Amino acid sequence: MPLAAQLDLDFTRPIRMVDGDARVDELIGLLADRGWLTGREIRAARGWDERTIRALAAASDGQILSGQKGYKLTRQATPEEMLHATNWLDSQAREMSNRARAIRRRFHGAI
Repeated sequence: MPLAAQLDLDFTRPIRMVDGDARVDELIGLLADRGWLTGREIRAARGWDERTIRALAAASDGQILSGQKGYKLTRQATPEEMLHATNWLDSQAREMSNRARAIRRRFHGAI
């Protein structure tokens, strides 16, 4: 009888950047005057995993925007790119809030 495949599960804690993390400035420097860079390009340049890149962008205090094209400095974005990125984040926030309400509704309805 063949052995069952072992799952690779990641139980590490979520990454939370602290104020002043030098990697935020490093990412800002990498993005300067380059337009959009994908997560794959940033990984190749710095060796960070996607979770770290997302956390660094989130810790940038709005200096880095993200989207389907990757990551870009906000100060170098067009008004359309900024609007698209912020609309996308607002949409995600609405979806997450809707899901949270549905979970609460199910939980309280199931008691």
